[in-house]
Amino acid sequence: MEALPAQRKGRNGEIEVAPAFVKCFNDLRGLTLVVIEGAHLLSESETEEAECFMAVKNPLFGVGVYMFFKVPSSWGLLKAPEPPECLALGKEVIRGEFRWVVSGMMRTILLNKEFNEACMLSVEVKEFRDGARAQSFVDKRFRGILGRNIALREGGSFDVCGHSGRYLLWAQRRRALFTGKERTDAFLDCAVYCDKTERLLWLKISSGNVNGLMRDKEAMLSILSSITCHE
Repeated sequence: MEALPAQRKGRNGEIEVAPAFVKCFNDLRGLTLVVIEGAHLLSESETEEAECFMAVKNPLFGVGVYMFFKVPSSWGLLKAPEPPECLALGKEVIRGEFRWVVSGMMRTILLNKEFNEACMLSVEVKEFRDGARAQSFVDKRFRGILGRNIALREGGSFDVCGHSGRYLLWAQRRRALFTGKERTDAFLDCAVYCDKTERLLWLKISSGNVNGLMRDKEAMLSILSSITCHE
């Protein structure tokens, strides 16, 4: 399949869904499909970023988009083995082309090409019509993480599409299920509430390389800061 652009900027700076984006979805078959093929790398003379999206298609309900985001040319996306979950879509059809996923989860593999290291990026979407309830949910989940026996408790805030997001970088030692060997996994958990679509996006980057995640923290936060979660 030809690589197609997932989104573009309009004259007034608003997000436009490129016609090729719709064609890409319409060419797909099956109940649900991860659309990593939608990523498009612009020429270096324009920008060194790929405009990407995470989405699914259902023949009955149409296209559901979790989010749009940008990935530098030094990074790449790979299809995750787990199928996406799409439990509910928003009522509004954006320009007659797609609807936002308001409940579901999707994963993709984020690849650092320079170091040839991969980590898992997941987005979990929950619907909250009340921003205070969304904040309460975020507080409770972060408290749950901090209540574990973890290390690298580094937290902060970052901007996402005009919203204020929170993140927590942490690591935890675990024993492998079958071998019993101890290992340390690192995680970057981020939460942002979009009041425009009444959606909470919980983003998690997971890696078995603690030093690698620490090294790439700023680059990963930059990628997550590029997310478009509403028109």
